[in-house]
Amino acid sequence: MQDIRVALVHDHLQSFGGAERVLFALHRLFPHAPIYTLYGNEKVIQDRFGDADVRFSFLQKFPQRLRSRFRALSLLAISAVEGMDLSEYNVVISSSAFFAKGVITNPTAIHIAYCHTPPRVLWGIDRAPSSFFASPFLHMMRMWDVHSALRPTVFLANSHTVRARIAKYYRQNATVVYPPIDITTSHPYSSFSHKRQELFDKRLPKQFFLVVSRLTEHKRVDIAVDGFAKMNHPLVVIGTGPEYDALKKRAGDKTILLGYQPDGVVYECMKRCKALIHTSEEDFGMTPVEAMMHGKPVLAYRRGGASESITEGKNGEFFDAQHHIVLADGVRRINEKIEQGAYDSDTIKDSARIFEKDNFAYAIKRVVRNELAALHHQHTIFTKIEA
Repeated sequence: MQDIRVALVHDHLQSFGGAERVLFALHRLFPHAPIYTLYGNEKVIQDRFGDADVRFSFLQKFPQRLRSRFRALSLLAISAVEGMDLSEYNVVISSSAFFAKGVITNPTAIHIAYCHTPPRVLWGIDRAPSSFFASPFLHMMRMWDVHSALRPTVFLANSHTVRARIAKYYRQNATVVYPPIDITTSHPYSSFSHKRQELFDKRLPKQFFLVVSRLTEHKRVDIAVDGFAKMNHPLVVIGTGPEYDALKKRAGDKTILLGYQPDGVVYECMKRCKALIHTSEEDFGMTPVEAMMHGKPVLAYRRGGASESITEGKNGEFFDAQHHIVLADGVRRINEKIEQGAYDSDTIKDSARIFEKDNFAYAIKRVVRNELAALHHQHTIFTKIEA
């Protein structure tokens, strides 16, 4: 790849979720590229991006409590992202679910926008916009969102689901580049502390179903907790969030909530579980693919990105409504197939290979190379015309 000056842009680094895993892969691909972001959690940055040149906007000076209220900072965030000085870079790659795609680049630069989704809160994806984004503020924010979508040179979408949203809301074409799934960072069971080995050996049942999710209302983990409370199957839930206490109160005797766990524990649970339960409509959904990379089938809600990674009867099953009774029927079906030996672990692993990190790296390099070549060709034509 020819000599280029790359900058990476990300909405914020308050936590380390799916979007941040994509940013991490981009950082590995372009290790010398600075990361511009609105603000971030210092522990997250130290743990995950300790070797990166992370550059914050003025919003980083705000108190942590205020920075956690992402929606309340919307107008200031627009000013902050448009004020980022990217004039020295000829390639800018933004990782965006809201503001990052709105950066203003050098007029001759290439801006590749990797879109995780158009802002859910603005466009009523999953649910109606919150009262905070009531009209006319909502209308104003939507206008900026659509206008800022004209700035990237090219859009990349993390799934065909998001590609359709980009076409609907922005009237832009997008190329699907699936996010990188990397399970090689987990620690082997033998390296776990004595306390964590006890977690597996004494606290967890030998056979269980698994949920790995942020515990927020729209993730709908409640239907899994309610459904398993009525069934005679053990359930392990990994994740934390505002719904944790409510879910713990309604959990059945065979449901265990582990709260936050590091990747190594998550992946060990994936290796040991009977199947992963995926209850939400995701833009892509990295967790089901991680489970499949461990050879485990997935029972998922038939909406969003899961419909692109799961093939019924091959690596999982679907349920068609976010209700605990409908989910319970899905658990019955997938459990029967597991007991019958209908799923082949190697086949499930093979079905997930398309999502490996090397494929992501190849696709990003190809896009950068093609866009640079197109820019060079365009410059050559203009030079001949002027001559």
